[in-house]
Amino acid sequence: MIASTSTVPSRQTKASLVLRERAFGRWLGNARGGERIEYHRGTLVIDREPRISTLAERHRQELVRIADRAMALAGEGQVLLLQERRGKDDFSYVAVMARKKRAAGIVGKPATRRITKPFPVAR
Repeated sequence: MIASTSTVPSRQTKASLVLRERAFGRWLGNARGGERIEYHRGTLVIDREPRISTLAERHRQELVRIADRAMALAGEGQVLLLQERRGKDDFSYVAVMARKKRAAGIVGKPATRRITKPFPVAR
């Protein structure tokens, strides 16, 4: 018997869009620190790939926008991203709103300094 060397997981169920882009945007605007939302269920690396995704093309493109936005926000520290295994080739992708950090001893707006001339550049 020859073992399969495929690196692409098998898909037993058809993927579907579990969260629409507008709903994700509303959640981002209203969520408090620690609140979470599932933004995809399936195998994200497959479901966002045009050649192998089983999503309708418009849903696949919407998923790509949602996932890209989630990654960008995670890079900025605004959300934390989790991946929870549900079964074979089945994962929940979850965004958790980050808790806001408060600087100790700061009350009101921090002072700003106006720069009137550029800093010297070393040559």
